[in-house]
Amino acid sequence: MALNFQNLLADYNGAVFAQAGVVEWGYVPAEWFLVLPDNNAAYAPNAIPDAPTPGVGLQNTNDGQNLAFIQANYHRCRQAAGSDVEAAWVAIMRWHCVNRGLLCKMAGRRIREDEYVVAGPLGANWGANENAVPGNAVCREIAKWVKRFGNAVLHAIAYAFVARGHHYKTEYKELYDRLMNVQGVDMKPSFQLPSAEIMYRLALHCIGIRPLVDLAIADRAAGIMSAPMMLRWQPHAPVAGVAYVTTLKATLNEMKKETWYSAIAAKFQQDIVDLDAEVALIAQNPYEYHVATSFITGAPRRYATQAGTKAFNRLAPFAIGYIDYVGKRHPLAGQRTITSHSGGGGGLSDNFSKACQTYSKGDFTAATMALWLNTV
Repeated sequence: MALNFQNLLADYNGAVFAQAGVVEWGYVPAEWFLVLPDNNAAYAPNAIPDAPTPGVGLQNTNDGQNLAFIQANYHRCRQAAGSDVEAAWVAIMRWHCVNRGLLCKMAGRRIREDEYVVAGPLGANWGANENAVPGNAVCREIAKWVKRFGNAVLHAIAYAFVARGHHYKTEYKELYDRLMNVQGVDMKPSFQLPSAEIMYRLALHCIGIRPLVDLAIADRAAGIMSAPMMLRWQPHAPVAGVAYVTTLKATLNEMKKETWYSAIAAKFQQDIVDLDAEVALIAQNPYEYHVATSFITGAPRRYATQAGTKAFNRLAPFAIGYIDYVGKRHPLAGQRTITSHSGGGGGLSDNFSKACQTYSKGDFTAATMALWLNTV
């Protein structure tokens, strides 16, 4: 089963064929760094795993050590978060990441700037009153929310970064809202959730992308993922860098439902073969094609082959026209800027969109569409 075509387009917010842009590892302010509490054997920098261990949290920890971690991270970001509740959400969500096996050394996170710091207690020791996180009742509600929905947040962040090349931008809020909605996440709990930028970027930027992607892949394999997110990771998440290729293939798959598709298949037979070969090649090592593969795989970035690029350039104007046609029948989110990578479909795309409208009324055959294609 594949992701619904309209949802796939909406996930790109119109950037279906757009060039990936410049990926950002936006160095967050130091107050958002993750804190390892000192004098704590479980969280000592040399004690944490070398690489993420998805699904397997830190071993041999006790409640006092884990509480110190939550306290240290609460106080680190309290001023930046703006409220006790937001800071508590950040700290508890980071503990969820620890519990899911995402805490690891810098090399394992494949990042350029370490966003872990070691800090001591505010009082004489971690048991001092100064370190307490206020609001026991609300903290319990946050903990319940994180236990139920924390994985959904992690899966969404990994998906957004892989598909769009960044953790969060203002224009991504619509994507995150949909991802939370389809996963059944309660976005109006009894406490005030942090802002979207805190939830999806600032709170967990320190974790690194490689651990989040590893977790999403592992959770999908283990069935610890909502069905709508499983579809988005099948056979892999869309990859910012070659998504224009894989989404073009998805567009052709949708086009196969049309009575006149055989005319397209006949005219572009070799291009479709080359496109299929490119998609299969990408599927072998998808995240090595990502614009930020150094943060995910650590391998040199791969690019589409010459044959795949040629096929894309020949087929893209027709795909763009078809998307415009589909958009007239069904509302598609983000019908903007889809021509960046191809250089634009122009008149050919417009004319094909009109042809789709004409030849989908039932009065024309594939042969009639073939005659039209021979004129372009």
